[in-house]
Amino acid sequence: MTLTLSRPRERARTRRSYVTRRNIPYLLIMPALLGFLVFKAYPIIAAMYISLTTGAGGARSFVGLDNYVRLVNDPLFWTSLWNTGLILVVQVPIMLLFALLLSLGLNSPSYGCAACGGSGCSCRA
Repeated sequence: MTLTLSRPRERARTRRSYVTRRNIPYLLIMPALLGFLVFKAYPIIAAMYISLTTGAGGARSFVGLDNYVRLVNDPLFWTSLWNTGLILVVQVPIMLLFALLLSLGLNSPSYGCAACGGSGCSCRA
């Protein structure tokens, strides 16, 4: 009786998975992080760079804060800033009051049911 030794069975090579318990939080946050970087962070950084340079297209030269100094000394800037503030102070309270009155009117049983026709209305239950 001869004893034959066979080779030990080679284990099948398995692909190492990147989805481990430790990596799952990073994989889940990655789409939101990429979206933030592409659609928020990059435009903000690019706008800051462009605001510190002058020129158009590929020919840009660094001017530092000169653009901001010119902006502060421009009377048209202050006029537009005043107009924007005035619109904000006048228009926002008026729109909030209008929205509140509209919601109160639609929420009242008398007008709300009449507005939807009254038939099959759930507010008459």
